[in-house]
Amino acid sequence: MFECGACEGIVIRRRYFFSEWARDEYEESFYPPRIARHLPRWKDELPDEIVATLEEVYTALQANSHRLAMMGARTLVDMIIHEKVGDVGSFAEKLTRISH
Repeated sequence: MFECGACEGIVIRRRYFFSEWARDEYEESFYPPRIARHLPRWKDELPDEIVATLEEVYTALQANSHRLAMMGARTLVDMIIHEKVGDVGSFAEKLTRISH
C-alpha cells in the first residue's frame, strides 16, 4: 500500500510471480488503476476554463485515451502560459517568453 505525497491518494500494489517465468520476472498491477485518479483538491483554485479542460484530461485518461490526454495536457500548458504572458505568438514563442 502506498500514499502519494502530492495528492495523498492511496494505491495498493499487487505483484504476481509465476515460478515458470524468469527469476526476476513478475506482473505488477495497481488498484485503483493509475488512470482512475481523482482530480486534485486544489483544482477549485483554478479558473473555470482550466478546470473544465483538466476534467476532460482526466476523463480521457480513464477512457484509456492517452493521445487525447496528452493533447489536453499540452492545451492546459498553453492556456496557463497564455494567461501569464498573453498572446505572443506560437506555442514555441510562448515557451521562450515564459522561460525568460
